[in-house]
Amino acid sequence: MKILWFPRLQFDIDRLHITTWKEMCDCLENKGHQVRIAIAGKKIKGVFERDYIPVFTIRLKYLRILTFWTFGLVRFMSQVLSFKPDIIILNIFTIWFSLPLLILGVKKNITIIVDHRNPYTQSNQNSVTFQDRIFLLYTRISINYCKKFLDGMTVITDYYKDLIVRQYGYDPHLIDVWSSGVNIHFFSHDISKPISEFEFLRDRFVVMQHGQISKNRGVFESVKAMKYVDDESICMILLGDSIGNDNSRIQLQSLIRELGLEDRVFLPGTIPYEQVPSFIDYADCGLLAYPNIEYWNLNNPIKLLEYMAMEKVLICTDMWTFKDVLKDSPSVYYLEKNSPEKIAKGINYYYANRIHIKKWGREARNIVIRRFTWQAQTKRLVNFCNYLKQY
Repeated sequence: MKILWFPRLQFDIDRLHITTWKEMCDCLENKGHQVRIAIAGKKIKGVFERDYIPVFTIRLKYLRILTFWTFGLVRFMSQVLSFKPDIIILNIFTIWFSLPLLILGVKKNITIIVDHRNPYTQSNQNSVTFQDRIFLLYTRISINYCKKFLDGMTVITDYYKDLIVRQYGYDPHLIDVWSSGVNIHFFSHDISKPISEFEFLRDRFVVMQHGQISKNRGVFESVKAMKYVDDESICMILLGDSIGNDNSRIQLQSLIRELGLEDRVFLPGTIPYEQVPSFIDYADCGLLAYPNIEYWNLNNPIKLLEYMAMEKVLICTDMWTFKDVLKDSPSVYYLEKNSPEKIAKGINYYYANRIHIKKWGREARNIVIRRFTWQAQTKRLVNFCNYLKQY
């Protein structure tokens, strides 16, 4: 198959989340398919090291999306004419690129899918803002357009698939799930390498969370939990950074100083992707104390799978997105809620049972091998594409 992929990927905003598309492109090409994918903005060294279709944007409010739509549509049409794809994968922001194909009547030999991986949820769980209303309306219009005029849709979780089927009357046969995945050869305990400046962690019990630092990922509650743990040898690594104008990292540093935890909570910042497995290898357990909000049930955190591939036990909030992956595995401790006291209880549980965590962690990796490799996700996407072509 020849696949033309136009997500709304942007180097500056999506640099911490771009792994999914690179891994999927690589796996598709390894299976003999041709893939061309578009990314907007100025290239960042070390991010998405493969061929792509560049899309010019102006990084200013409102102009960013307007220039993306304008220049993106031009690049899209030129690729349709030159590449002649069998499959086009759009997302909710690029779905309108399909309009010229419908109007000109050239779609009939092309299968068009909308990959809706970032469901919109309201910014404040307690109130609905004007912006929320606009984006929710936009989402409804986009899904109904896809349902009426395009061939199918993919989402990231069965939870969101069921929601779309119920709310929009979408044919469940025309919507499929391919979730996050992990490269089990790259994320492997057997090939990790020591990092000299963090070798002091070998003698400590390390709890780690990695990824974007923001207010909806439980990092502030996790830092506060360090005041309730049983042993002072327990330390915490928060690997990653805030994005754009978010000042969560600065606020988190202030909280760490305020609580006197400078020698027990560490923020290394963003590190090269190739070093992530080695950093994770210093952890005794991974922490995903996310708030129990709808946003996380509509997602499948790739960080969870990376911990599991590295044979780490997990502390996770008791909600659908984690239970769908881990079920009742001994490699997970479920938090009743993500309060500092409950998080500390989970940390203390693994510290008290640290003699068992290597065995429990191996079970986590086995789950990933069975269900969550990129090869498994690629196979599911290809099978869905072939189904739609014959539908």
